[in-house]
This record gives sequence, C-alpha cells and structure tokens, in this order.
Amino acid sequence: MDTDNWVMLQINSFQEGGVAIGVSCNHMMADLTFVASLFKSWTEFHRHFPITNPPLIAPLPTHGHASSSSSSSSTKAASPKNFATATFKFSSSTIKECLSKVHDSCPNATPFDFLAALFWTRIARVKPPKTQDQIHSLRLCTDLRSLLKPSLPIGYLGNALHFSTLSQKVKDVELGGIVSAVHMHLEELSEEENEGERVYGSELTCVCMEHLMVEEDEESLLYGAVFGNNEKPVHVSCRVGNVEGEGLIMVMPCSEGGLSRSVMVMLAEEEVAELSKDEAIMELEPAMVLAGGGMDH
Repeated sequence: MDTDNWVMLQINSFQEGGVAIGVSCNHMMADLTFVASLFKSWTEFHRHFPITNPPLIAPLPTHGHASSSSSSSSTKAASPKNFATATFKFSSSTIKECLSKVHDSCPNATPFDFLAALFWTRIARVKPPKTQDQIHSLRLCTDLRSLLKPSLPIGYLGNALHFSTLSQKVKDVELGGIVSAVHMHLEELSEEENEGERVYGSELTCVCMEHLMVEEDEESLLYGAVFGNNEKPVHVSCRVGNVEGEGLIMVMPCSEGGLSRSVMVMLAEEEVAELSKDEAIMELEPAMVLAGGGMDH
C-alpha cells in the first residue's frame, strides 16, 4: 500500500434512521475543498443530475511555489501531550450583530475575519506569556485555487492550501483593529506570497473556508450534498489529524446557512477548559460541543 496516497470511506447506517458518511485521506493527496466537492458530485451522480464541479486531476502549477510534504519537527518535544477539542456554533443573527459592531474599523469584514480575530485574541490570553511585550503570530490557511493564474476549479484533486503568517500585538488592542488586520492580510495575498508549504506546522493555525460559501443562495458547498427528497446534511464535521505545537482553529459554515459559522479549536486541554468559559466568547451564546483527546485519524 502506498502510504503517501490513501483514502478511507466509511458509511454507518443507524437503526433508528439516519446515515453518517465519513472520509479520511492523506493530507497531501487532497484538501477539504476537494472532499466537499467530491461529496456533492457523488450525490449529483446518484440523482442523475449534472455534476456542478467535475473532479480535475492535474499537477498543481509550480510557478512561484515549492511544495513540501514534511512538517516542522523542531517543536515536537514542546508540544502539549494532551489535546482537546471544542466546537462553538454561532447563529447567523449573532454574526451579523458582531460584524455591525466592528463596521467602523472594517466595513467589509467577513465572518471569518471576525471569528479568527476573536479566537486569536482569546487564545492569546490563555497561553502562557513568552515576553512582556509579545508579538503574537497566527498562521492563516486559505485556499489557493482562486489565487493561481489561471485559477483552478473547485473540483481540483490535490492539496491547494495557502499558508501565510500574520504577526502583531493582540493583547490590549481593540478587537476591531485585529479584525481589520486579518481582513487586510487576506486581501493582499497573492500567488507569489505562498510560503512554499502545503502542510500544517507547529504555529497556531486558523483555517478559512469562506470560499465554500455560495453567494447566490448563501448555502455552503459543505451542505450541498443531497441524496434525495431534499435531504441535506444535518451536520458536517471536519478535523485535521496529528495536530501539534500551538494548536488549530477551523472556521466553517454551518447548516443554518447565511452568516452562521462553527469554530472548532484543537488546543491543550487546559487551554480548551479556559476558552470554554471565556467571557467574550460566552456572551455571544454559542452552542458548544466539548471533546477530549485522541484526535489522530
């Protein structure tokens, strides 16, 4: 078996009704965008509908990029032994209100801009300080497809992730200013600015999946898979295995659609415990799901 190229599919049918479909694959083989597209294409084929995003098998353009299949190992010894996860679900109305509060600082802020800034600042508060005048760094993971010239389709089979780092003070800074910094950083990204890696490193990383939203009907590609009788997914869960170092934040669309988002964090257990009772997050009244360690897959 080729250990670098593998995919596993599991289907569970529950006695009282309902089906859970899971897919797991090597990170370098495919990214979340393709997996979401694959699920939707599968259901379209099943219903004899035209496939919206046909799979494309082609090499990733290498101009301006150098791919890498190995993650940093220098910080493995310092990685927390036990990780836990927490998922926070925010309603569309809540996110709309939050965006209105930071409108003066960032008029075009997206749900991702706000949530990335919020969780970055709150996580910075629960992590041990390294210096008195600390600059914090957040590694932002976005999709590379639209940055390439020519652009790649949603159905591209492969890893087309784009990693970049935003560094600045986050403590004692107005949240609106952090939201604006995240927004401006993402707007200024270009193909040439990719750091040359397609893997998750040891830094605190925040994954953006705003491109999976379909503007016309405000429905996410993640929830576009329909097998029949308009039966859409009730819940879509996504996670990355073997997370190390500072941890991971994933901002994903919710089944509610619109501006609703779920935020999944993977951090050291004690940090998740602190974050789950953080005042700034709790005042937004998110629905929460907590889990322990054992997240490798």
